[in-house]
Amino acid sequence: KLNEVDINGQWQGYPLSASGSVDFHQKNGLQLHALSLKNAENFLLLDGGVSKHQALDITFTLDAADLSNSLPQLGGSLNLVGNVRGNVEQPEFSYELLGNNLLISEVFIQQAMGKGSIAWNEQKPVELNLNLAGIQGVSNQVDTAQMTLSGDANDHRFDVITSGQSTRVNLSVQGHL
Repeated sequence: KLNEVDINGQWQGYPLSASGSVDFHQKNGLQLHALSLKNAENFLLLDGGVSKHQALDITFTLDAADLSNSLPQLGGSLNLVGNVRGNVEQPEFSYELLGNNLLISEVFIQQAMGKGSIAWNEQKPVELNLNLAGIQGVSNQVDTAQMTLSGDANDHRFDVITSGQSTRVNLSVQGHL
């Protein structure tokens, strides 16, 4: 049992700290209580646990005001909230995200918004949506892009729709197992 986690240091030249508590007991399983990791102004928070019967109930929040402070190859801000439910063998994951002024490799994305859920059970249902705006690459600009993955393992569909001055894409791929 770690009653109180308190770690301080440096990462990428910025203060790094971890706090919260972690408790593992054969009767209660693993419990995370406000377990946080902070680097510069970027913050990750985990709360919840895994029961002795391997049931998952974990919430997470990532509030990264400046991704480059923690990961120099990235830029912009990212907020991600979600949870992990179900059990260890069949987890269920859901999330919502919002990103602004993202820089990934040489691609700039003015805004990213998304949400989704996926369950790793026999059917494997999935519903993932991502909307991007103001995308600028090395030699191309896209005003908006919408990506959707929906269905389940037996019947699923992936859609991509983009619009821009020089490029428009409307792609739909369906699959069956």
